[in-house]
Amino acid sequence: MKSMFVYIAIVFILFGVSSLQAQTFDLSHTDQVKPNNVIVKSADFEGRKSLQVYLSEEKQAQMLKGLGGNHATFALIPVAFQNGIIEVDIAGEVNGKGDPDSRGFTGIAFRINNDVSKFEAIYLRMTNGRNAEPVPPSPRIDRAIQYISYPDWSFDRFRNEFPEQYEKGANIAPKKWIHLKIEVKGSVAKAYLNNELEPAITVSDLKMGAEAKGSVGLWVDDGSNGYFSNLQIISY
Repeated sequence: MKSMFVYIAIVFILFGVSSLQAQTFDLSHTDQVKPNNVIVKSADFEGRKSLQVYLSEEKQAQMLKGLGGNHATFALIPVAFQNGIIEVDIAGEVNGKGDPDSRGFTGIAFRINNDVSKFEAIYLRMTNGRNAEPVPPSPRIDRAIQYISYPDWSFDRFRNEFPEQYEKGANIAPKKWIHLKIEVKGSVAKAYLNNELEPAITVSDLKMGAEAKGSVGLWVDDGSNGYFSNLQIISY
């Protein structure tokens, strides 16, 4: 308990905030989320109760017809989020329903606007992780964590215009629980994996701008099952 008070005090000092709201979500059942182009189910995965998320049949069919990835495919969490910290345990795997290039895409969308036409997201490509077996070849091994901003900034646009800037390597693997923490303040987002001291990726120019705000989503993409548990959102 003492450490929690110390943590809150540090947040107040660093960010100069007058209020702090922490919310936790029980992801062992489906009644706290709203599906958007996805199916959600309660699941027991790798030793824990969690929420399973994967593309709806219609959306998956569109992907296979060449729609491309990085769409509004998530389970919505009913919060108002602008600045703060999102922490969650996630796991992902390829489910065999998608394109051969499916990588177990699993992550968090944030600042989702009311009509889900815009959002920011940071996600993992699980089979591209350094801990995957077999170890992925180059350049895949350097493409395990990705930032996108829907609808204008997909992974391929970032990759073409700013190579290596918005995707990095990461110590992850499919079918393994990973702790993901995303800190958002203004136009900056930092993502940390498994309590590592240094961020796996830092984005200093969030494309929706510093004033954007909205809900949070449990995000997946083509041919992937995502699993989520222990979600906490701190807003300040």
